[in-house]
Amino acid sequence: MYQEYKLENLKETNQLKNTEPVYKSKPVKFSKPKRKVKELPMVKMDNLDEEHKAVQYLNSRMIHYKYRCRFSYTEDFKRLIELISPDKSQRLKSEERIVIPFFNRQNKLTHIQGRALDDNSLRYITVSLSQGSKVYGLDRIDNTKPVYVVEGIFDSLFLENCVAMTGSDLNTEDLQDCELVFLFDNEPRNRQIVQKVEKIIDMGYSIVLFDDTFRGKDINDMVKNDHSIEQIKDYIENHTFKGLKAKMKFTEWRKW
Repeated sequence: MYQEYKLENLKETNQLKNTEPVYKSKPVKFSKPKRKVKELPMVKMDNLDEEHKAVQYLNSRMIHYKYRCRFSYTEDFKRLIELISPDKSQRLKSEERIVIPFFNRQNKLTHIQGRALDDNSLRYITVSLSQGSKVYGLDRIDNTKPVYVVEGIFDSLFLENCVAMTGSDLNTEDLQDCELVFLFDNEPRNRQIVQKVEKIIDMGYSIVLFDDTFRGKDINDMVKNDHSIEQIKDYIENHTFKGLKAKMKFTEWRKW
């Protein structure tokens, strides 16, 4: 059903080619009228005023203006999903949310995530439109360079060639041809994160573990706490480890 709607509005750019009609001497053929393309109930974030609460939220996360075009805003997330995939909307609430689209490496829309603007609502809701891992940013990666993997979508905007693995299953199926470097939240006392870190090291991937000189549990928090992007990138470049060295760093990190 969602093919009837302007899903290209969820994409960062929309390129349409204009071609001149070509007339040929052929018998007239009658065909069924084309379906009218419908508008989805949402607005691209870069079209909103600075005073809008959704824009203010992104500003509070220190998200650069150039990334606003990747997100949209809807006053009714339930209605939006109802129009795209009716069977996925039954348990949703009619509430405003920031709309975050997920595309695969073939640029096909696979998931839609809604970020709540109300503290009393479930923070994130992810609706799957097709099978596949819940990895944000697949459509922008360059597999000839290291691909950084973080947990938060907004964290991924601060690093080049970075994706956010929002699921809990550490599914790397869509990234098998990439050199992966994992950067989990900096919470050595969080049992779930510790287990993820240990699993990734055992799988042979590279990892970065931030030391206690960084204030904040993730990259976005670090930026909000006045750590510069250059400082973070420099640390990553000099503290990426794998194998035995990664296990040694992991042991030190857990002792904090």
